[in-house]
Amino acid sequence: MKKSGMSRRAFLAIDPQIIEGGGTPITTKPKTWYVIMKKAENSALPEDVPLNIPFRTPSEGTQYTLVSGDQLLELAFEKFCKTNANFELGQGSIDTGDDCDPAAKIRDGITTISGNLEGFLVFDDATEQLIDVSQNILNLFMPYLEDSGNGVYSYNPSIDPRIYMGLCLNEDAKTSNIENWLVTPITIPSVSLPGGNTDAQSMSMSWEKGEGLAVSYNVPRAA
Repeated sequence: MKKSGMSRRAFLAIDPQIIEGGGTPITTKPKTWYVIMKKAENSALPEDVPLNIPFRTPSEGTQYTLVSGDQLLELAFEKFCKTNANFELGQGSIDTGDDCDPAAKIRDGITTISGNLEGFLVFDDATEQLIDVSQNILNLFMPYLEDSGNGVYSYNPSIDPRIYMGLCLNEDAKTSNIENWLVTPITIPSVSLPGGNTDAQSMSMSWEKGEGLAVSYNVPRAA
């Protein structure tokens, strides 16, 4: 079975919320992505999920209740309506050649992850304001000043938050079949906003792996 690029869906979580256990009981939400930052000795969080690795909670049934010492990042993924979503993996090499094997090389073990996302600038149908995911990407590079038109202003300085990207490689999977995800923390060093007179206004960004761990993730598709 082969899949076209139309089966791939891109999601971004910008400035994910930190959730800590203790005090009022907090329970995870169903079918939601989290990253375990800290785990208490008596934690009920899944034992087989290492720290700093994204995981998704069950779509049904019992959720996880945090205890004092637990800390999660909640990844509120928003869909990025893409025209292209590229994901590149690489490792460098070390020359281990000698007179017995002059051309020998081994991998250096340092994996680099990068790529690009391309799509259109999306405006709200009712208000024509940029949708949140587009505005939040711009806010990575410049302040955001909102003007009510009646003398009320809201100033938001540029931000440098954590960002996670999720790529579902087969979003068209049938219920109970396996969804294949690539989830990684990213940093976005550049954004381009082409807008030719005879073209749709678009948004193109390069990205590189940020601080944290990336994961290839398989999970059955929920109904």
